[in-house]
Amino acid sequence: MGSFDARKITGGASGWLRQEYRMLELLDEITLLKYEDSLPGFVDGHRRNTLTNLYRQWKGESYVPSSVPSGIAWTDSDPLKVDNSLENTEWEIVDKRKFKEEKRAADLAKYVPAIGSIPVTTNDGSNKRKAPDESSETIAVKRSRISDLPAHLDGLMGLKWDETNYSCAYDALFTILFHVWLDNPHRWNNHMMNFTCFLNQLVKGFQKVYQTSATFEELEPV
Repeated sequence: MGSFDARKITGGASGWLRQEYRMLELLDEITLLKYEDSLPGFVDGHRRNTLTNLYRQWKGESYVPSSVPSGIAWTDSDPLKVDNSLENTEWEIVDKRKFKEEKRAADLAKYVPAIGSIPVTTNDGSNKRKAPDESSETIAVKRSRISDLPAHLDGLMGLKWDETNYSCAYDALFTILFHVWLDNPHRWNNHMMNFTCFLNQLVKGFQKVYQTSATFEELEPV
């Protein structure tokens, strides 16, 4: 085994990481007290700093929960410092259209049009210079999905989680493979059925689901 930098495994936690663990310990106790209905009503907020600051005002800045490991516990010589200047800012729904317009205006302000160039006015009133190879007749071609799906396949299908065998990993994989196959069965039959014997059995099951109203859970090995 060659030499390596021992600091990678012996350097200890950084100050930021220790701070994060300390805050999580406070939030853990706040959550427990909230669950037990033992938290005062004034200790409330939807920002982490707001919530922990109010909690420390109630308990005292030197208070350390009993569950905090000694390695990250704070003391008078190593206090837990939190920025108390942050306010409990209210949430608001951002207008995406307004945000995009402001960003576009800011981006346009960074560029100076070349001397002699003629700006092109778009439908939304903004100006831009048209690229030489840009065509207004270009139409985006979307790949169409098969339209003759049976009625029982109208929508996404998947497997029910088996809480006895914990099949969630297989459920997710088989569901993805089924919808990939369903996009073009004729194409994927050739690829998937000749790949492995297990995939061959799986595709035969897909075909049963496609041709009948059988569910994934009702399928048996072919």
